[in-house]
Amino acid sequence: MLLILLILAGTGAVGGLKLFPLLQNRIASYLDLPPLEKGLPALTISLATLTSGAYFLHVTQKTQPPVYGPWLLLSVGLCCLSLFLFHLRNQLETREAGAGVVVPLPLFRALVLLCVLLFLLTHLDASDFAALATFLEIVRSVVVTAICLTGCWLVWSIKLPDTLIRYRKAMRLGMTAIAAALLIIELSGYANFSSFLLIGLLGTVMMAYLLRFALFFIDEVIGGLFTGKYPWQQRLRRKLGLPSQNNLMGITWIRVTVKLLAWAATFMLFLQLWGLSDKQLTKIRTGLIDGFGIGELIVSPARILLGVFIFACGWTLVSWMKMQLERRWLENASFSLSAKETLVTMTGYCGIAVAVIFGLSVAGFSFSNLAVIAGALSVGIGFGMQNIVNNFVSGLIILFERPVKRGDWISIGNTEGYVQKISVRSTLIQTFDRSDVIVPNSELISNQVTNMTLHDNFGRLIVPMGVAYGSDTELVRTILLEIAAGIKEVVNDGSAPKPQVLFLAFGDSALNFELRCHLRNIDRRLNVKSEINYEIDRAFRKHNISMPFPQRDLYIKEFPRGMNTPGAGEPARGNNIHRAG
Repeated sequence: MLLILLILAGTGAVGGLKLFPLLQNRIASYLDLPPLEKGLPALTISLATLTSGAYFLHVTQKTQPPVYGPWLLLSVGLCCLSLFLFHLRNQLETREAGAGVVVPLPLFRALVLLCVLLFLLTHLDASDFAALATFLEIVRSVVVTAICLTGCWLVWSIKLPDTLIRYRKAMRLGMTAIAAALLIIELSGYANFSSFLLIGLLGTVMMAYLLRFALFFIDEVIGGLFTGKYPWQQRLRRKLGLPSQNNLMGITWIRVTVKLLAWAATFMLFLQLWGLSDKQLTKIRTGLIDGFGIGELIVSPARILLGVFIFACGWTLVSWMKMQLERRWLENASFSLSAKETLVTMTGYCGIAVAVIFGLSVAGFSFSNLAVIAGALSVGIGFGMQNIVNNFVSGLIILFERPVKRGDWISIGNTEGYVQKISVRSTLIQTFDRSDVIVPNSELISNQVTNMTLHDNFGRLIVPMGVAYGSDTELVRTILLEIAAGIKEVVNDGSAPKPQVLFLAFGDSALNFELRCHLRNIDRRLNVKSEINYEIDRAFRKHNISMPFPQRDLYIKEFPRGMNTPGAGEPARGNNIHRAG
């Protein structure tokens, strides 16, 4: 049976490698993970071949499942070893010298084969054949010795990068000490103890690698969905309607819970590997699943982990629904933009609340204690959380009453700009110089807020100016009205008051006028004002209408000694200098 299983294992591994060129393109198109590129075909074919062989033995030899069950487990172990070997071979052959840890590949292959042989010899039952048992015991001792020597040789031959060179001496001495201790135990006649230690050490190394591989797989598959690292993940994100710049935050918590599950499974396998009894394992497993008591409180790590996983899934689903509501489902709805935003925000709040309730329920939280929790929250609100609750309630009022909404041009205190986002606690305002100002929601409710675009984007623009005394005021009025009529952003169709020119006052040095007009989009107020000023300057120059400036007369009674009297040169513009006689 052993020979048959070895033949089947070899056939499966070779078949997996032969089929690799045919499966490479299809596998790579769906899962672009380097550790799986060569190991997955060999793993699949080996497992299928060995399982079929075990079933064939069961049918033909009329054996019971307990007889070939350990061999079936052995086949799974060989498949894992093939995955381990193929992955490391790929890494070791492609790694450049000096770029990382360089391991001699022939020594590594020999060590893996010796470990597989030791595993087979340890689990081979030859108690019915005394001569064979003695021979296998000698072979096992030779294999143990070879493993120790090969392991030492391998560690002493490893080339470490500059960042790890300081650990080389410790690694060599540690491996030499472990190998020497195992050899002394083996030669002292404690064969079972040496085999136990050696299998435990090798199994620990194998589990550490498998854990690392599992964590890498989780990061690449689940974490890759967060950013769309691989083509198949990008296709999935496109099918789900997820833009490249938007990420589902709940995926991070899903990844964390799956990683914790991988750590827990590795911990249980580690305890079983080092000989913990089935009774103790059952007790630990029961404590993890059913929970353990801390006073009157029952804590179940498995239920807590499942509750966090359900909350993470709910959070991810709610985030996806919010994006679909905003980008697809409400795109053609007859709601205003602010109503859509309110619906999306409240959907998110309600969805998160439902996810929290489901997560707490699965985690074993008793809702009969809500009165106690409410009392604790009331005390917390009274002492230090009143501002947080005030801002949260104010945020809800803003969402329902909608005095401000995203995109509005508002002014509060010394802050003026556009509303970018209204969240639970605060509102984000972007000023005209592209600075982001975070304003607590309670200030928007309790303070005076000027909203330039609450109901529409119409707004009034005032352009002041002055002309010199003696100018034709009617001509000035006509020119200003013509300029206002020629600006397309100015309302001239009667939907708002028409432009008008006001003669306000006789100033100190000018006749003061104002052009008042309404704009279709008050956001372009500065641009329109600049354009009107350009047109006013051009028209006044054309009609010889001067725009005066303040003029100052300076009278000097006496110049200081040694200073010449100003000559006939023209004084600075806007200033008249006179010497008193």
